[in-house]
Amino acid sequence: MCKYILLSFIILWSMTGCQKPVDTKPYQNKIDSLTVSLQRVTFVRDSLQTKLTQQRILIRFTAEKCHRYATIVKNKPTQSIFIVNWIDRSFLWVNER
Repeated sequence: MCKYILLSFIILWSMTGCQKPVDTKPYQNKIDSLTVSLQRVTFVRDSLQTKLTQQRILIRFTAEKCHRYATIVKNKPTQSIFIVNWIDRSFLWVNER
């Protein structure tokens, strides 16, 4: 966004015959507020991407744990009485918000 504003100032400066530069002081507050807004949007986007990445990791980890428990029961069927509690504990992170 700032690139476009700078480009428009350069174009205006060249259209005035290059005699005097365009005074950017009246626009400085708008430029600063746009810069701050862009930084906030970037921060929110990065935060959301981080949160999604964390959730994907937790989901993958939970799936791996459930697969491990299923393998244990497959290899030793007497352990099947524990599988419900194992799977419940695998999903404890869902309620931790």
